Amino acid sequence: MTRILVSGDRDRWSLASSYRRAFEKLGHAASSFDYYGTKALPELGGRLGGILRAPVDRRWAALRLLSVVRAQRPHLVFFTKCDDLPAWTYHALEGMGVRTAAFHPDDPFRVKRFWQKGPSHRRAVAQMRGVDHFFVWADHLVERARACGARRASYLGFGVDPDFAHPLEVDAMQRREVASDVSFVGNWDERREEWLAALAGRVSLSIWGSEYWRDRCRTESLRSAWRGGTAEAEAFCRVTCSSRLNVNVLREQNDGGENMRTYEIPACGGVMISNHSVGQERVFRDGLEAFYARTPRELADLAVKLLQMPELLERVGKAALLRSEQNHYSNRASSVLEAVVG
Repeated sequence: MTRILVSGDRDRWSLASSYRRAFEKLGHAASSFDYYGTKALPELGGRLGGILRAPVDRRWAALRLLSVVRAQRPHLVFFTKCDDLPAWTYHALEGMGVRTAAFHPDDPFRVKRFWQKGPSHRRAVAQMRGVDHFFVWADHLVERARACGARRASYLGFGVDPDFAHPLEVDAMQRREVASDVSFVGNWDERREEWLAALAGRVSLSIWGSEYWRDRCRTESLRSAWRGGTAEAEAFCRVTCSSRLNVNVLREQNDGGENMRTYEIPACGGVMISNHSVGQERVFRDGLEAFYARTPRELADLAVKLLQMPELLERVGKAALLRSEQNHYSNRASSVLEAVVG
């Protein structure tokens, strides 16, 4: 039995928690380190306060992590992002004889700086160089990581956490509350607004996400389609199972690849319609387990056509659900152990 410490966010539905459960389902001893919740200083107000606190917090979190490793003596420390760790953390873990691996769920090269937005930290490069194995969800990012000095880097897809996403029986009353021909679950950004705007007025559309759909969205018909806060866990399953089509719009950082919704929609038995990517089509085949479009107008035309083909939608939904069973996080966790621990 392998002892694994998963570092990340301890929230029940976080990627780190999904991996911890997956390792446990494989029969291993897995525990969590709440990296993002380990703070050295109290909250300091405003953007400046966060900037001043961050360096202290990350060093404190690194020291706490090393302390937990000394106490638990895991065979593997698995990082789910945690890409702002100081580089010396990985050297210290290596000196303790612990194997290390990291999965980066964003683009590790789209870093956040004062003059630009980005989902990742500049220390992500130190992470890919410091761990024994660096995993990322797109082939082009694997190649770039290797070029940047990663010891070993390979593709690892997102996956299905069956505790989060699964088929759900929805009664008539629940269905009336959330049902629509087409649904989208996710937060607002300009690209998503562009793709969903093409659907507005042509289909019955519901949007679930943060208040940005109300406050930042410029398309009135999309603001009217907004149904409220992001649907999570059972609420997500209920929306997906009550919708005839479920839209997934890859953000710019996921171009050519995939995201978590790529797997979660089919895992509920829902039918996914998305902007095309090679990465998604590798997992769920076009016309057989999902549907893809290359432009917003093409997406809208396709949605209108598919809504008139209920038998095809039923067949594709069943095929996608069957395919998704091959992509549980337990399969991903097994791949991690095989690559890193052997």
